[in-house]
Amino acid sequence: MPSFDWYQATLTDQQPDEVLAVLKEFFPRSDIKRGRLLYGYKEAVDLIRGDHRIVSLMWGLHSSPDPHIQFTGSDAIEGASLCRKLWPNHRVSRVDSAMDWYSTGAWEELSALALEVAKKHNLKVQHVGDFLRGENGRTLYIGSKSSPVFVCLYEKGKQPGMELLGEPHWVRLEVRVRPKSSAKAQCATITPSEVFGCALWTRELYQRLTGSSIARHRVGTQYEPTDDDRAFAALVKQYGPLVVRLCSTMGAKSFAKKLLDGVGWDCPF
Repeated sequence: MPSFDWYQATLTDQQPDEVLAVLKEFFPRSDIKRGRLLYGYKEAVDLIRGDHRIVSLMWGLHSSPDPHIQFTGSDAIEGASLCRKLWPNHRVSRVDSAMDWYSTGAWEELSALALEVAKKHNLKVQHVGDFLRGENGRTLYIGSKSSPVFVCLYEKGKQPGMELLGEPHWVRLEVRVRPKSSAKAQCATITPSEVFGCALWTRELYQRLTGSSIARHRVGTQYEPTDDDRAFAALVKQYGPLVVRLCSTMGAKSFAKKLLDGVGWDCPF
């Protein structure tokens, strides 16, 4: 089953020092160190245990006083749960969901399926890694990195340092979602499986991988019909059958000319 692999959010109406105190209590035996300044934030700290970074906290954005929190890797599972329990009105900037396979031939089977879905939906595909010999790990990036939904399929068991785990056939599929503003609050309750429903093609990918369907979750720019769009839709609904009949008897060009003449438009043909 899928699990969170990245969870990043803005904590609405929270104070950075109060959030940091909560994190320090929630993650005992952790140390605070200065973090990297990202996304335009002026201040950043990391909570670490040894060499492992548990969470990053940023604040001081010019346009907003709200702090920003980031959990990556396996810490995202606990991090998502913490955010939802303590700061339920947070707004998600990025959420990743991952699925893992460990069997022989997993890469061949999964990459073939991913490429089939990519071809069907006319998606951009980037090949990175050792595709000549398949010894040092391969990665497929599917979709546009600038779009709200992006997929990475890679041989995690062949990454540097992973050979010690003894899982050479380990393959991971990650769906990375960066919701648009209108969907950020909605993603504060999304499940790891539902992340796969954030695009039609990832929804299909999930169904073909698991045999189960998942509801659609729209995270891109939402289309809002104009008054003219709604009026045209009403016109088609009421007079559509008449238009079809007249086009059938008169021909589409003659019908268009008659319609434009009727509304006083100087017909160009």
